Amino acid sequence: MTEIGAYNGDTASAGAATFIDNGGTVDGSSGGFTFVLDASTAEGAIFISNPGAVSGANAGYTWVALYSPGNIHNSTFIANAATVSGAEGGWAEIDGGTSEGANFTANGATTASPQAGQIYV
Repeated sequence: MTEIGAYNGDTASAGAATFIDNGGTVDGSSGGFTFVLDASTAEGAIFISNPGAVSGANAGYTWVALYSPGNIHNSTFIANAATVSGAEGGWAEIDGGTSEGANFTANGATTASPQAGQIYV
């Protein structure tokens, strides 16, 4: 777990760092996650959310919940698809703040059964 901006009014910065949240590795396990909260910023950071590794495993994910002046300008969010049926695809959710210039990629599954990556804006 990585949390950027944990307290009301926090102005922490992710800068241009890269965050990789891997999915769970056994049935029923949770994946890693990154939270970007409050008035924090991520100027050019990369957030990669990977899927669960096996059927029943949850994905890694990124959750952004900002208020002004928090922003994710020019950051990149990548949600990778699961490769096995029943595993959750990686995901990112943006619930506030300024997203101008941010890039979002949800990768599709290569077969019909696995779940695709997901972006919620």
